Amino acid sequence: MLHYATHVLVNSGVLFRGNVAMQTLSVTCDRCGSTMNCPETDAGKNVLCEVCLKVIQVTFTPALKFPEKIELEDSDDEDARCTRDGFQAVSFKEAPAAYCSRETPAATPTLPKDSDKALTNVALGIFKINNWPCQEERGYRSFVARVKFRSPQLGVTTTDNFNVSAEQGLLILQSPVLDLPDKVSATVLDTLNEINQRSVSSVFIQNGQGIVMRHALIPLQPQEGYLNGAMLLQTLRQMNHDRRHALSLLRQAVENGKLDPLGIARAFAQPMAPSRVQNQTIDQLVDVAALAGFVAFNNGGQLTLSREQISPDKCRVRISVCPGFIRGSIMLGERNGGNYTWRFVPPRIRALLPIDKSNESGRLAQLYEQCNQLNEHANLVRIVSTQKHVVATSTFFPVDQPISIDQFKVYGEALLQFAESDNRIGHSPVNKMAG
Repeated sequence: MLHYATHVLVNSGVLFRGNVAMQTLSVTCDRCGSTMNCPETDAGKNVLCEVCLKVIQVTFTPALKFPEKIELEDSDDEDARCTRDGFQAVSFKEAPAAYCSRETPAATPTLPKDSDKALTNVALGIFKINNWPCQEERGYRSFVARVKFRSPQLGVTTTDNFNVSAEQGLLILQSPVLDLPDKVSATVLDTLNEINQRSVSSVFIQNGQGIVMRHALIPLQPQEGYLNGAMLLQTLRQMNHDRRHALSLLRQAVENGKLDPLGIARAFAQPMAPSRVQNQTIDQLVDVAALAGFVAFNNGGQLTLSREQISPDKCRVRISVCPGFIRGSIMLGERNGGNYTWRFVPPRIRALLPIDKSNESGRLAQLYEQCNQLNEHANLVRIVSTQKHVVATSTFFPVDQPISIDQFKVYGEALLQFAESDNRIGHSPVNKMAG
């Protein structure tokens, strides 16, 4: 049945029928090229072109709305802005054979490209082409971006600085969270440990700059362009979500020296920021893991991961499907009161820890300090201490699409490196992608 469009008043993309305003849908006729506006209620119906009377179907794709809006501040420096018109494609034609010399010596072998630098430049290009303010640092291996987050629900606007760089094939985003006094109580490290168990995107670390948060983003394959704007925006949105929930808890630990585990659990009751991408089921992840070259089973609602065909009960890597993200874990050791034993710490991880012969009893404060030191070096995997165990964990949340096979290779390899005693870091899929 045809729906005959009635003549209505059009004003700034809004239709007015009587005194009621409706959102308009723009429809273009593929016969005569004329455009007309239809009310939102005509979506899915057939209408007649007002010029040539051809039947046209009104299509409508609803826009996804997020309760939090990311706003990137405009740059005040006109010279620093890069518009879309500033990019021009140039084609090169092959030189005629008459201009070629047979006596030209062969070119010297070139060194392989710096893949980390290339990955950083891709992220920098995305910021520039969207006119997002950023400033390159020396050597073009990193840049600083200034991001304004606006939350209409809370009525809060914050502006954060992010340092963006690449390391071993991963894009690293780091942002300062809180300045610390010279003397820091052990409660701060305990609070960081509790937050790192629940935060999705960011691992929170104490270093010489205070408390910072860092996220490692797994890029796409080089032929897919590594990154896109949607991946960066959702990553920034999730990092801000983690930061906003952790900031008041960290301030309380610094000012009052009190740990509030229940408060941390309540703050991260909804650990994921709104996302347009649906998470995969455990059975879908088993298929993705198998296509990535791993041996995976659905063992009681958890994915077990290994390189070889072994019993699921003996697999040390366990991956759980959480609302909006996946979380993998490997048990490194046990906690017993104030003492602890790390039975399965790989040599390359153990080498990162300073040897303190004056304190071999393994006190709890030293455990939190060592977890913090290891998290300064780790990228995809963070070390946390639960009530009973010392665990290496890693989370992944979809940014523009569900986790791909190649991304799962990187994610699974990072977990398995912590689950094995030998050093396989040179065989990492991250390095293969980087090459």
